[in-house]
Amino acid sequence: MMFDNKDELVLCNSKSKQILDWQNDLLKPGTTFEALVRNTIKKKMHVHDVDAEAYLNRRLEQHFTDG
Repeated sequence: MMFDNKDELVLCNSKSKQILDWQNDLLKPGTTFEALVRNTIKKKMHVHDVDAEAYLNRRLEQHFTDG
């Protein structure tokens, strides 16, 4: 997946779409990385014993530092 300087999805390849098929409604240009993570939490697809807000903060930090 590729995000622009506003952190909006620009590109998503078929492999990502296959892996994230439960998230297909959001895998379109303009969706922010944060929206994808929040949807992950909403659908309870994250590690359940982790606080949702802590998970969100960690994923955003990783996204912005690791690319």
